[in-house]
Amino acid sequence: MINPQLFEYVKQQLSQGINKENIINNLKTTGGWKQADIDEVFETLAVDPNFVPVVPIAIPVDEANVLKYAGFWVRFAAAIVDGFIINISTLILNIILMLALGSKNQGYSILSLVCSFGVLWGYNIWLINSYQATLGKKWMGIKVVSESDGEKLPLGKIIIRETIGKFVSTIIFGIGYFMAAFTKKKQALHDEFAGSVVVYTYPSKKNTATIVIAVICVLLFCAVIFGILSAVVLASLSSAKVKAVDASTRANITSYIIQARVFAATKNSLNGFVANSPVPTSISVSGCDNSIESKISPDFQKIAVFGGSCLKPGTFLCQSFDLGSSTSSLSVVEVSSTSKDQINYDCSL
Repeated sequence: MINPQLFEYVKQQLSQGINKENIINNLKTTGGWKQADIDEVFETLAVDPNFVPVVPIAIPVDEANVLKYAGFWVRFAAAIVDGFIINISTLILNIILMLALGSKNQGYSILSLVCSFGVLWGYNIWLINSYQATLGKKWMGIKVVSESDGEKLPLGKIIIRETIGKFVSTIIFGIGYFMAAFTKKKQALHDEFAGSVVVYTYPSKKNTATIVIAVICVLLFCAVIFGILSAVVLASLSSAKVKAVDASTRANITSYIIQARVFAATKNSLNGFVANSPVPTSISVSGCDNSIESKISPDFQKIAVFGGSCLKPGTFLCQSFDLGSSTSSLSVVEVSSTSKDQINYDCSL
């Protein structure tokens, strides 16, 4: 197609008496025009000096029909909103079932599982089929449409997307969902299954508020996850600390008993037995007294060594030794008692 601007320039130059060679030289060196475009203009003027070039008309684009694909984070924010709604609904149904059947009823667990999946699938399938979007997606200003024509997704494909598609996206460690961050049309794996795309409902509308909401939702989600993980880690560390203290107490009790056995083997009595100090531990638990004590019978034939358990409050760790018995315990036992004074020489109460 002849460029109207170039055509008018050449025609004007010729009317002023400028020769063809000078016009071509100026256009190529100064204007940067291609030789083929210049030749096309001169050939047209040679055939029809009165030729009028057609000016291309810009066709307005209907922005309402332009698909603007929704990215991973705005979809993630919508999923958080939907997850909250689904979980609350499931919780209410489970409470009703538990009150009606009892939590120990064998049918309760099965019905609870059925209701959970029923709410999940019913919520997504019904809303997408009816409104092309769940409540979370509506809030974020996005919707699910067919990849081929941008129209409403058929019910059959919606069912495939929300059941089989999302099941596969989930069991591969959620990778199917993360695909929306990297694919050309922002499609997750379940979108590929159903031939669907998630787009903005109003592509020409500024999405500043939506982005802010998405960021807030993501930050809140991350804060909740961080809080849960922190609580789990702290609880695990606390439990490990308490177990370590009890393990140290058991080791010190066993050390006492071994020393008592060695002493009794040479003296045939526990009269005068004094154990070496136990190995101290740098770990302490608030409110727990795990100090080691011992009781020797009046005839110096029996000894019980014990210390408080930090893992099980109200319980003592105890080990005994009886010179007159060949079956004395070599292991530390747990004794439930509120007072050390109640413990006998054989770790009984």
